[in-house]
Amino acid sequence: MVNYQTALDLRLLPDSSAQMAAQPPKIGIPTLVDHMLKMVKSNDGELTKDQLLKWHRKTKLYGQQRLGPLIMELRLIASVLFGVPPKLASMEKMLISEIQ
Repeated sequence: MVNYQTALDLRLLPDSSAQMAAQPPKIGIPTLVDHMLKMVKSNDGELTKDQLLKWHRKTKLYGQQRLGPLIMELRLIASVLFGVPPKLASMEKMLISEIQ
């Protein structure tokens, strides 16, 4: 379950959802996935790399990019759990600040 307002802020839901009278506090992941597949016009329910990038590029505001935080989390997991060192010193500093 995902916080409904956060999903709206990140544009993971259609804009028409913001005008609903009774907004639930949480929303299910299948609803978010279905909306994403509609945005990229997936007919078979599968997502290709090109469709993922198309979906990501629809976000114009850099402060609200959807993949940035996800990639940061994956790098953090790789560094801490699997011992994969970051290639750049700046990335290492960013990961350390995330941990603290």
